[in-house]
Amino acid sequence: MKRLNLFHFAVIYVTAICSITSIPRYLILKGNSPHSLDLVLYSLFTTLLFITIIFMIETAYCKYIVPTICNLIDVVQDQRSRRVTKIKGNTKRNGRLSMKLFHKTIDDNKEKTDNSILYSHEEEVRLDRERIKKEKDDTIKEVMSYFEATFKDILTSNEMSVMKENIMALNNKTEIKTAVSRRLNGVTSKDLYHLARNIGKRLGCSNMQIAHFIKKSFQLMLEDTEILTISSKLTCNEGRFTIKIIPIGTPLVAQSLPFSKD
Repeated sequence: MKRLNLFHFAVIYVTAICSITSIPRYLILKGNSPHSLDLVLYSLFTTLLFITIIFMIETAYCKYIVPTICNLIDVVQDQRSRRVTKIKGNTKRNGRLSMKLFHKTIDDNKEKTDNSILYSHEEEVRLDRERIKKEKDDTIKEVMSYFEATFKDILTSNEMSVMKENIMALNNKTEIKTAVSRRLNGVTSKDLYHLARNIGKRLGCSNMQIAHFIKKSFQLMLEDTEILTISSKLTCNEGRFTIKIIPIGTPLVAQSLPFSKD
């Protein structure tokens, strides 16, 4: 503001000097001799006119031009600030979106990996179950064929049917029925022990389960023998017998008994 006042004073001073000194030259050029009063009045009028014009210009400059320019500057700065804020916001939002997308991608990949591992594990379990079931089915078929081939000429069809049911019951750990209620000519207790062991061990049964199975199936032939005694003599090779013990892992080969149903 001080600079502006000094500037105004300088302009007014210069204007006054120029007005005063220019009037006599103007009158001399017109061929008139200047009078002191006329010169003073003209100088004052000219000075006041210039001062008025200057203050009008200053007023217009201060009230209209400067505020307009300031408003324009403020608008430009505000727009620039908004653009910067928007750019920063977009950058942050894009950064957050990028991080979310990054984490989502990681989570999706992890989920896919977990699902793949889970599916692989489930598939492996399913294949194991199918393999175990097939092995059990094959084992049951093997022991059934072994028993039928061994006793086909000794047991009646009804006795054979009940014995097959008992073999399935032994496999499923369910109730055993009496299958043979008579004494078989030429069949010894050792034959029954070895037969039961060859079947039961391949079905994963314990000695006590095998002993209960054979005693219940051939109740009359083993009525005088305790289950505990049978379980301890499943591998006994002493005495007379025809059916031999077949080691686990060795195919069951039928051993036909040289006796008939009679």
